[in-house]
Amino acid sequence: KIFLDGSGSGHQETTTAGDGTYSFTGISAGQYNVGMFIDPSSMSNVGGGNNFQNVVIVAANASNIDFKKADVSATGKTLTVNVTGGPASTDMSIFCFAPGNAQFSAPIMKKITTDGVGVGSGTLKLQPSTTYQCGIGPYIPFESFSSGGPPSMPDFTFVPPPPRTVVVASVDLSITFALVVSSAQVVGRVVDSLGSAIANVFVDAKPLSCFDKTSGVMQDCQGGFSKSKSDGTFILKLTNGTYEIGSCAPGMPCSCKIEVTVKDNNDNF
Repeated sequence: KIFLDGSGSGHQETTTAGDGTYSFTGISAGQYNVGMFIDPSSMSNVGGGNNFQNVVIVAANASNIDFKKADVSATGKTLTVNVTGGPASTDMSIFCFAPGNAQFSAPIMKKITTDGVGVGSGTLKLQPSTTYQCGIGPYIPFESFSSGGPPSMPDFTFVPPPPRTVVVASVDLSITFALVVSSAQVVGRVVDSLGSAIANVFVDAKPLSCFDKTSGVMQDCQGGFSKSKSDGTFILKLTNGTYEIGSCAPGMPCSCKIEVTVKDNNDNF
């Protein structure tokens, strides 16, 4: 499925023909974003370049706006992603992408579901002789990407770990993510200078220092991320510690950072 977004056209979608071609007609001059939706349920072994392109139409038709993909189900190596310590019976997305690699920069994703004790696993096919960044995050249904705007961020109770570097050679690989179920949350709202809510803004928490809530001993920790809802509100799931929280949205300046310390029984910020 291919989509087109522009100020003059709004949001349009089409489906590729049997030979992979697609077209949008009746488009006026202007700047457009063209992209493709990848359904992980049917294309989880398809890698390739960027899924988005910026197109400027002046006076003539724009052609050769191509997306190059490769099915690595037969030639790729298998990466087994194991998850422990997660929330029970929860859908998650495992993913890998090759930053700086024009052929495989787009993420390969697949849904996994943890069992009753928060353990799960899944496999991804990756291109040999390629270096990937692989991670795990909340599951966003494919249908959410076809609404004409950014998908809403689902509620989740675990702290997404930083991506891991995976160097694919000639053998199959495996990695394990030991998840941490968040013990606290930061609740806030993104607004403009007039106090009006701003939706679809990404909010992130960068850890400065973390500590065990029982002993107070300093320990390693991970940050968190969220996205503001239609009323501007957001919820960051975190563990106890001190964080630097900020927000950014495409085409807008990022906010100033705010330092927040999360402890048991604190008020929301």
